[in-house]
Amino acid sequence: SQWSFIISSLCIFKRIYDRLQNLDLSCRGSGFTFRSYDMHWVRQKPGKALVWMGHVWISGQRQDYVKKRRLEITRDDSKSMMYLKLSGLTEEDSGMYFCARQAHQSTAAEFLCSFDISPILPIHCL
Repeated sequence: SQWSFIISSLCIFKRIYDRLQNLDLSCRGSGFTFRSYDMHWVRQKPGKALVWMGHVWISGQRQDYVKKRRLEITRDDSKSMMYLKLSGLTEEDSGMYFCARQAHQSTAAEFLCSFDISPILPIHCL
């Protein structure tokens, strides 16, 4: 099946990038019923295709793409928040990170926030 992606601006976000090479991203949905959507993290390097990082379903079940247990994705429906924790960062982990929502059992996902991950680059919200 094919996926389609739509850009929107329903986001409030925070980034923490520490000197221990750990990354914490958070994405808060607004303007929709957060608990009714499956949530995803996606990464893209300049000029490259999107890479799916992982998701957390409305049930709380999650699947992570990054190997070696470096990645943890969680959600808190009471706060309309989704989180990504990535440890042991390397240059390969740089790029634009997207928070996306997906209507349950749909093949379309909508990007909510983007994070430009580099020690010196700013965060951007679409």
